[in-house]
Amino acid sequence: METIVFLDRATIPAHIQLPRPHIDHQWLEYPTTTPEQIVERLQEATIAITNKVVLDANILSQLPKLNMIAIAATGTNNVDLDYCKKTKLW
Repeated sequence: METIVFLDRATIPAHIQLPRPHIDHQWLEYPTTTPEQIVERLQEATIAITNKVVLDANILSQLPKLNMIAIAATGTNNVDLDYCKKTKLW
């Protein structure tokens, strides 16, 4: 079963409905996430969704179960793509 964690749901307008995947999964979402909360909230995640929360190499290296990052924004500057390219996240 996948564990999907949306770290900052409040950054997306409430009237926008988020489709749920058609796979066996657990969905967790938080209105916001501080930098100190990221690793704890993603510890069991296989999929992370972020809009503005920064996922740098230091954070990503602590998340061995993470297989995918979905960015709910137009940019990618909040995710360390170089780290992702060197690991299974690319």
